[in-house]
Amino acid sequence: MFQILISDNNPPYPVIAHCTQGKDRTGLIILLILLCLHTPSPNPAKPSSEQITLEAMSHDYTLTQAGLQRIREEMMVEIVNDTGLPPSFINVDPNFVSAVVDFLGLKYGGINGYLASLGLDGDYIVCKLQETLLVSSVAS
Repeated sequence: MFQILISDNNPPYPVIAHCTQGKDRTGLIILLILLCLHTPSPNPAKPSSEQITLEAMSHDYTLTQAGLQRIREEMMVEIVNDTGLPPSFINVDPNFVSAVVDFLGLKYGGINGYLASLGLDGDYIVCKLQETLLVSSVAS
C-alpha cells in the first residue's frame, strides 16, 4: 500500500481503500496513513505545519459506528452468525486509534519503526505522503 501511495511513476490518485464495514482493514490502512501525516516532517527543509491530531483521528474513526447502523442486522448475520464471532465485533472500538498507536509505539517505536519492519524507509514514506497528501498554506 505504501509503495503504491508514494510511487513517482504515474501516481495512482485517487486511491480507494475499502473493506466490508470500513472499520477494520480500511480503518487500519487509513490510520497508518494519517499517522504518517501526523508525524513531524523528517525533512527540515519542508517542515509540516499542518498535523492531524490523534483526537481528530479517533473522532473520525468512531463516526463509523453511526454509518454502520443501517447495515447492523446484515452484519449480525454475516459476521456473528456465519463466523461465530461475538456480537461486540460488529461495533467500532472507541479505543482503536489509541490502541494501535500504543502498540506501534511499544513494539516498533512508532510508525517509522513499523515501516522499517516492513523493509521501508519510514522517513522517506512520511515525507512523500506529506508532500503528496497535505496542502500547505503559502502566504502570498
